[in-house]
Amino acid sequence: MAKDEGAQSGSARSGSARKTPLESPLPDCKPATKTDLTAEEEKKYSTLLSRAKEFAEVRCDKDKAKTGPVTADERRWLTRECLLRYLRATRWNVDEAGRRLLSTLAWRREYGIDDFTAEYISPEQETGKQMIAGFDRLARPCLYLNPGRQNTDASPRQLHHLFYNMERVIDLMPPGVETLSLLINFKASKQKQNTSVSVMTSREMLNILQNHYPERLGKALIINGLFYLFIFLSWVVGGFFKIITPFIDPVTREKLKFNEDMRLYVPAEQLWNSDWGGEMDFEYEHATYWSALHDMCRRRRDERVKRWEAAGSCVGESELYLAGGTDVSAEGFRLPGLGPSSPRSSSTATAMAGVWTSMWPPRESSQHQAANMSSPPFPPGLMDSFLVSTSPLVQLAIFIYRQLGSNLGLDPSVVLTFLGLVWALVRFGAHVYDLFRLVFDRYFTCAMYVSERDHIYMQLMKWLSNQQTISSNRFLMAQTVWKSAWEDEDEHDNSLTWTSDSFLNFSNHAAKSKPRYVPALGSTGFWHAGTYFYLRRKKESLFENNAFSPVKSVEEIKISCSGRSMVAEPIKRLLAEAKAFYYQDTYRKTTIYRPRPKGQRHEGSMWQQVARRPVRPMSTVVLDAAEKQAVMADINEYLHPATPRWYASRGIPLRRGYLFHGPPGTGKTSFSFALAGVFGIDIYVISLQDVNVSEEDLATLFTRLPRRCIVLLEDIDTAGLRRDTMADVVTNGVRKGKKQKTKERDKKKDGSETDSSSTGSESEDRKRRRRKRDAKKDSSSNSSSSSTAEGISLSGLLNAIDGVASHEGRVLIMTTNTPESLDPALVRPGRVDVQVSFTNASGEQAAELFRRMYELSSRRMNDKKDYGNDDDNDDGELDVSGEKELEAVAAEFGKKMPAGQISPAEIQGFLLKRKKSPRKALEDAKGWVEASVRQKASHSTVATVQ
Repeated sequence: MAKDEGAQSGSARSGSARKTPLESPLPDCKPATKTDLTAEEEKKYSTLLSRAKEFAEVRCDKDKAKTGPVTADERRWLTRECLLRYLRATRWNVDEAGRRLLSTLAWRREYGIDDFTAEYISPEQETGKQMIAGFDRLARPCLYLNPGRQNTDASPRQLHHLFYNMERVIDLMPPGVETLSLLINFKASKQKQNTSVSVMTSREMLNILQNHYPERLGKALIINGLFYLFIFLSWVVGGFFKIITPFIDPVTREKLKFNEDMRLYVPAEQLWNSDWGGEMDFEYEHATYWSALHDMCRRRRDERVKRWEAAGSCVGESELYLAGGTDVSAEGFRLPGLGPSSPRSSSTATAMAGVWTSMWPPRESSQHQAANMSSPPFPPGLMDSFLVSTSPLVQLAIFIYRQLGSNLGLDPSVVLTFLGLVWALVRFGAHVYDLFRLVFDRYFTCAMYVSERDHIYMQLMKWLSNQQTISSNRFLMAQTVWKSAWEDEDEHDNSLTWTSDSFLNFSNHAAKSKPRYVPALGSTGFWHAGTYFYLRRKKESLFENNAFSPVKSVEEIKISCSGRSMVAEPIKRLLAEAKAFYYQDTYRKTTIYRPRPKGQRHEGSMWQQVARRPVRPMSTVVLDAAEKQAVMADINEYLHPATPRWYASRGIPLRRGYLFHGPPGTGKTSFSFALAGVFGIDIYVISLQDVNVSEEDLATLFTRLPRRCIVLLEDIDTAGLRRDTMADVVTNGVRKGKKQKTKERDKKKDGSETDSSSTGSESEDRKRRRRKRDAKKDSSSNSSSSSTAEGISLSGLLNAIDGVASHEGRVLIMTTNTPESLDPALVRPGRVDVQVSFTNASGEQAAELFRRMYELSSRRMNDKKDYGNDDDNDDGELDVSGEKELEAVAAEFGKKMPAGQISPAEIQGFLLKRKKSPRKALEDAKGWVEASVRQKASHSTVATVQ
């Protein structure tokens, strides 16, 4: 019956159009001849077959509930041809093929491909946008795709529909056939067109096809697609072809056919006459077609199940046997009723020699097959996903394509050919230009490169952002400008607002702050000082030995201009100008650096700039004038250009160390900043308590210091420096020397003899036991964490300061509140050359602070720029009439300050709360001093009067 139906041609019967699928190909349509496997390929197949027979469980990672033993249907799916498809898909890698087979079995369960019902899929099929009808000349089933008949919105069911039809096509494959023909018609339809497919959906579809349907495409025939042919060719040249090649098999150019005579590939009797040029009068009626298709597929599946069970339900069964092409199974089982002389068994012996040994496409030789070992999956709906998914543009292109012929009388093929020629000329011109540019750059230009990690990069970018020729460029990159509190912000005038209670409001400040514009990534040209410069910004990914981020993107700037050498030095002049612009206010600012976080450190960039503050006048430091002058003279002598030669001639290391000691708030750090401002050098601040700074890091940081700078180690007494000696013991995670251990033992002994029953002693015992437990925990941790907990040792700090490999030429300043607690080795001459003592303020110093706070000349200068209401803002008006009266008030204020009891920082804080009224400060001074003295006497941190 099936063969009779195939021979009848798919045309209309008794004058009516056909509405059901064809069951078989025409008698003269035979599957392609297939070649035998090589001995090596047969061996790998046998190995994979043995492993497949041992599959006991399918593990579903995405849906644990579906994990379970391999079912009978899954064992039947593991046919000989299936295993060979996966072997070719993995280039005959047996291990990978086994993993992919298990992956596909898990996907079929999780996706539920065998659970989709006809009723669930039916709404997607109502317009016949996908249809199975007829066979081509190689007996492959034909799947028609009609994107113009799309009838539903994008949803997972659209993908389910695609793979459901894929399974039905496989059901209808005749014996010896493993691939299908895909026929795509891009003709527009008057029906609802909702063909947009999301990128995620397309990606999911292609991923499924690539991994779970290898080698299923035999031929793709496309009509009404000359425009798509042009796009396809553009993709081939432009690189898109490289993306889609994994999803179709190696002979792609032979598989894709555009607008050809379809009768060359599909017999006219089984080719749809609608738009395809065939003789099969087929009318799609959903209810009739859908029911007939499922009845046909169900019969085929039931027949295959019976034949599989009859042969022993073996893994690796032949699809030729299951489809009825032979009565001999892969294991040699013969269906009953057919003897050795049976005509059918005789024919099957010949058929089995070449049909169930290999896969399509046919090979000329085993060597040719080895060259095309990669097995791509089938991409049904490839054009539908990648072309029709761009629905608005594609439909517009189709409309224009038709209007050219119908209304303008132009041949669309000629127009598209002309457009293709123009496109080719443009591409050719671009290549010629690139070649010319390459030759010109190599032989007629000079260039200089600047890395993002170098300070010149920041200087150059700031200068570029200030150039008018750059800001008017067509392609720019906007950057947010982060300004410190010390930087001038001219936009304050427009962004400041006042509340009804006369309070400042900065809500509009961020919105009105202008960004900085710099050249975008890529190439930018600009004129400067009569020279045309060509600037190119590019980023490169570099691998670094860094656990935080092994791959980092580093930008590089290339600046070039015409010229055979750097004799004219236009680029050098440009960089010099950029540097001068960047440092134009350096004499008014002090730059502060700190160590970079561990994850951001790299060769040559251990320090990062954290702030640029206005230079602090030396007059603001509360210290004896003679003492200040002596320190400045000493540093000035040390920084003199002739000093290094003098030190070298006498074999003295070029180092200078200072120790500033005194109570908190007496101006030790302020004096350090003032010194940096006087000599115009930068400050590098290191905290020895930073857990990210190890001894190795400390030594490296010192070697990365510039020639002249100040290194500031604040509160050196609280850094927990430890000595490393053989007699050390660990107590509470901190090493202590032998003498200290003896003292503690003696102290413990004395305490126990005098007051062994006291509560305090019991408390100390509990604390001691707790410290021992903590020490045991610390000792069990790894070496890296122990090193971090112990901090930097004294020897490590001394080696960094004045070791053999230590850096020379810098000024080292250490500050401490308790100099008596410092190790003598740290403060010996050669490491600490000058000690400066800071004390609490005397009466004269308090009066000087008072005069500086209310100085009329500086106040008039600051009031030149007035923000706010004139009525409410009285910052410029003080309750003193002139300089003489201010001097008298300051002297009276100094008399009320007890000498050596209050620090300059405390006095300054008191005056800041009364910065508008020196008279009020004088009146409140007595009460504030008495309250401060009582607070210090009681060791309280709560201030009663401020």
